[in-house]
Amino acid sequence: MRRLIAFGIIFLLVFAIGSQSALAQKIEEVSRSAVPTEDLSVGEMVHIDEVVLKEVSPDLTDRTTLRFTTSLIDPIWDIKMENASGWAYQDTQRDWEFTLEFDHSIYDILKISLSGTAPEVGKKEYYYLMHISIGDEAITTISAYVTTDEINEVLASIERADERIMTAKDEIKSAEDAGVPAAMLEASKGFLNSAEGSLGRAKVLYEVPDMGASKQAAEDAYGEAQRSSEGLTAAIEAHENQLARNQLIKYGLIAVAILILIVVAFRLITKRGWDRLG
Repeated sequence: MRRLIAFGIIFLLVFAIGSQSALAQKIEEVSRSAVPTEDLSVGEMVHIDEVVLKEVSPDLTDRTTLRFTTSLIDPIWDIKMENASGWAYQDTQRDWEFTLEFDHSIYDILKISLSGTAPEVGKKEYYYLMHISIGDEAITTISAYVTTDEINEVLASIERADERIMTAKDEIKSAEDAGVPAAMLEASKGFLNSAEGSLGRAKVLYEVPDMGASKQAAEDAYGEAQRSSEGLTAAIEAHENQLARNQLIKYGLIAVAILILIVVAFRLITKRGWDRLG
């Protein structure tokens, strides 16, 4: 009896999961056209020409509730439901979010177009332009980043500063590997630390968002990283000059030692010669 009850429970669970899966898969996207593929500018007019949804089976007879959402300002949705006979129902919606009942006993195709304006943003952000779902499952998602020229300039400044700092770090590492004394690298490392601090502030200010202050901090970071490299160049030149002087001193001492040996040897040879004559 217990085995029969357990089998029954398992069967009901499998049936329930299968039913939910089938419910979520009643409609699917089959095509889309004129969909934005690049970043959008604030205030830009956006038009999604057509998204086509279709039943996964012609045998469905119940209804499915579809939820439509968008982040576009002043959206205009044009919705058309069709069947194989060509009979159609058309509707227009102007809301950011709404639901629609799709009657499978009458229709089998849903066509949607959408127009609107890209929203205001303080920083570059990712938005749903069109999102259609059944319950928690997305059927169609069309998204894009929304930005401005000023925001793009700030992001470019942050990226340039980040790259310049990485270059300065690599240069310092190469100098250390080449044996440049730590004392000669202190100034460069100080500028590098300042650059990293300025870059950190630039990223924080971007998130605030405060684009003007963020760009200034990024430019400061770039300049400090540049000074780090310039100081490093001077340190490397000084180190190389010191090595050259040390080499000269070394060879000079060797030459002096050789000269002394020659003089001493000459005197010894001369002295022996005089001794023989005497």
